[in-house]
Amino acid sequence: LEAAVSLKKEYNKAAAARLGMGLDGETWYKLGAFRAINQALGRAIRHRRDFGAVALIDSRWTARGSLRAARYLPRWLRNLEGIGE
Repeated sequence: LEAAVSLKKEYNKAAAARLGMGLDGETWYKLGAFRAINQALGRAIRHRRDFGAVALIDSRWTARGSLRAARYLPRWLRNLEGIGE
């Protein structure tokens, strides 16, 4: 990882442990990744009547019962194919 990202993860981890609340470093890092995925989805499908193709080729997104990552997808996409049930 880039040094700035590693430092931020360590800072968040220490702050979350000290305060007993907030985002720990790993959660902060993953939320940034999920935000980037959602932004990419939004660029492919911009409005209700638009169409596009996006392939999320990773079991964290598509496995039935896997809520680890699927819960961060937009609701309209989760409902579309029942992802995250």
